Amino acid sequence: MKRVFFAVVSLFLLSPLCFAEEFALSPDNPLDARALEIVKMIPEKPEAILPPISDRDAWAAIAQTGNGAAVIKQAEKILSTPMPELPDDLYLEFSRNGNRTNCQRVIGARHGRLAPLVVAECIENKGRFIPELERFLLDVCKEKSWVLPAHDPGNGNFNGTGMNVDLVSSALSWDLATAYNILGDKLSPEVRQTLLETLEERNFKPYENAIKTGKFRPLWWITGENNWNAVCHAGMCGAALAAIDDPTRRAWYIAAAEKYSAAFIKGFTPDGYCSEGLGYWSYGFGNYIRLSETIRRATSNKINLMDTEFCETLSKFPLRIQIMSGISPAFADCGVGAKAPKLYVNFLAHIYGWDVPEYYSDDELKNVSAGAFILKGLYSLDTHFSSEFKPVGVPIRDYFNNAGILVCRPCADPVANKPGDKDWDKLAAAVKAGHNAEFHNHNDVGSYTIVYHGQPVLMDVGGEVYTKRTFSGQRYVSRVINSWGHPVPMINGQLQATGGNSKGVVVKDEFSDEKDVFAFEYQSCYPTVKELKKLERTFVYDRKNNVITITDQFQLDGEAKLPFDSALTTIWDAQRDGDSIIVGKDNFRLRVEVEATTVDASGKETKLDWEFTSELCNEDQGGLKGSKRLGVVLPPVNNATVRFTVKPL
Repeated sequence: MKRVFFAVVSLFLLSPLCFAEEFALSPDNPLDARALEIVKMIPEKPEAILPPISDRDAWAAIAQTGNGAAVIKQAEKILSTPMPELPDDLYLEFSRNGNRTNCQRVIGARHGRLAPLVVAECIENKGRFIPELERFLLDVCKEKSWVLPAHDPGNGNFNGTGMNVDLVSSALSWDLATAYNILGDKLSPEVRQTLLETLEERNFKPYENAIKTGKFRPLWWITGENNWNAVCHAGMCGAALAAIDDPTRRAWYIAAAEKYSAAFIKGFTPDGYCSEGLGYWSYGFGNYIRLSETIRRATSNKINLMDTEFCETLSKFPLRIQIMSGISPAFADCGVGAKAPKLYVNFLAHIYGWDVPEYYSDDELKNVSAGAFILKGLYSLDTHFSSEFKPVGVPIRDYFNNAGILVCRPCADPVANKPGDKDWDKLAAAVKAGHNAEFHNHNDVGSYTIVYHGQPVLMDVGGEVYTKRTFSGQRYVSRVINSWGHPVPMINGQLQATGGNSKGVVVKDEFSDEKDVFAFEYQSCYPTVKELKKLERTFVYDRKNNVITITDQFQLDGEAKLPFDSALTTIWDAQRDGDSIIVGKDNFRLRVEVEATTVDASGKETKLDWEFTSELCNEDQGGLKGSKRLGVVLPPVNNATVRFTVKPL
């Protein structure tokens, strides 16, 4: 799913679905037994996270604390703009040529109309947005599929031959259910009935059937460990709590989400690292927060998924992975420039009692806009927020020892956002050992990002715009996903291999106030190079002298000789200057001194000449342009030590 989930952020959570069919539970079934416990905790009638339109005092308060006038203007603009069409041919484009973007853009534009219209009507309560809302709801129910084309194998949803639930359809169901709930009888009986029947057919029944039968295909995410689990469980549970009339059935959805969302938490390493990257932490864990909050409120604080020490550890990930100046490494399918949403970190600061001035703001939690409306409903100031706040400083390093990720900073609480800040001329960095079987994996063992003057200069360049190829057997054809587009070697032209056996084995992690030394063996990443006996990378962050060195040592068996091609990756201009490479622009240029040596049988060390190459990745990375690999190419050798010494220019 595309990273920009905030632009299509779930609108809200709608109202009761009345189903005549009895939802029977068996006390002998552990999940059913848990549901029978939960039914005693929840209200008799379904409730949305937001107040019904009839609660005029609540909506008057919402309008006053947020930007209500802007929402109404946005809704008025929608009234004068026709609903974007979604022709069959556009949906089927993905199956023809693999393009995801064109159809997803239209789907986002269509579904994005719902939130402003509902919010505006609830604030105004004049009925002038209801006709367009009803047209919208009926039109959406006529869509052949709520599932993205990329998530519709064989077009089963589109053709009506199979029903799936994905990231978008689950989030949409939560939005639709919320609208149904809070608008109540403002909507006509025909619209309400059509909406309920469509939710049943497309979302509730497939979900219930998968869990009851234990056959989780194609709803694999029910037991999955990545962002899909949290996003889809949040959407399904949120929709059920808002739209299903039977309290026993609603309790079962809470029990199911409580049980199966635990797999999502298991997807993090014990040290709290998110291998999907910061963007997917925001998306996946952000939805886990929403799921937890929805359940907590529905059960009157009796069930709180976030109330664990490990969840607090996971919540600190965006603070810990930040290198400096708001910059985080773009490991895996993370985008360069990804930042944690302030609203999420702000909310987490409130519930755990963190004092993080750059995020903490009561005003932000109170703000209402059409885009963040459901978040307002979930995160408005609440009695369960902490009343005492403890400082949460930024240390000189964060080390995710289980994941093999090191973040190095020049000092505690660095400040380098603009010229004149105390750490403006200091380097900061993140480096990855890890393995090549992570969620949203890149073959990137050894990758790193170096920040200077508020910019990532030497960097992991992140991922590509998603196409059919991205999540297929051709994934590693991409030069920004395979190791070609990462600052790691090619040996005899061979790239790193995919899989858990391709890993960085840490052999040294010695840290001090003056220097951090991080070394790992990673010859296992090149299984096709049979002659490879040793490949070790040592990353030294010298905060005292403001210098970083990256040293690779490789050794082949016997007298074998092979070409060794080391690399830097960047989006900036670069040129060779003698035995150095200058990378960067304006006032954020770095000098990378290059030293390459080999040792003969007698032990004599000889300096090696090297060739400088610069080649564009030439992959579609959206707004990120100019990603390139800067090669340091050695002649065939039996062994070599290649050292990059990075200094501010």
